[in-house]
Amino acid sequence: MIQMDIPKPDGPKYESINSLVGRGAFYVFAAGQGMVAQRSSDNTIRVYPMFYSTTDEHTWAERFIEGPAEHARSKVIKQFEGWAPIFLEVMQATEGPVIPRPIYMFPVDHKWEARQGVTLIGDAGHVMTPAAGEGVNMAMWDGAELAKAIVAGVKEGNIDEKVHESELKLFKRAEESARRTQRNLRSIMVSDDIREGMKDMAKEHEEATGRSLWA
Repeated sequence: MIQMDIPKPDGPKYESINSLVGRGAFYVFAAGQGMVAQRSSDNTIRVYPMFYSTTDEHTWAERFIEGPAEHARSKVIKQFEGWAPIFLEVMQATEGPVIPRPIYMFPVDHKWEARQGVTLIGDAGHVMTPAAGEGVNMAMWDGAELAKAIVAGVKEGNIDEKVHESELKLFKRAEESARRTQRNLRSIMVSDDIREGMKDMAKEHEEATGRSLWA
């Protein structure tokens, strides 16, 4: 993911962009690529061109931002040749720095051995992409479960045992969420047919939450 900003999208010049983004955000995906544009509280529009990569090289995203910002911007936009003009217009309207924001994900079955006196929660325990939108929810759930485990452990005099029990529950929750996240990511960023990919993601969302993605 690359971050580029439209700091002051005011006036007729930005009419089509403001109409597209509205007061919230818009998402557009193709095989191996995508773009998100989101309006912030100060009216800045954050634009995130995205590329799917299976490499573990931490500098992968940095290959797009070598040199001056305008050179980097042109290099990023060039990757989207053939996209609809309005989407290219959004990227071309950005100003200022071009910032790499690589997103990482642990293996879906990530676990660790219990250690006395220490544990992990939130992204430290199960970092994943935002493709299922569950990161913050998972972190709050982890914190609540860990708090209950600590209270029970103090009362019963077996705090390490209780914390380990909470870890086992975390592993199960995290794996379920990570599998949904991975499936969603592949549906929207890897699928050759984005329409079918979105249908798959919507079905996955409805099965997991009981709510329609389009409601």
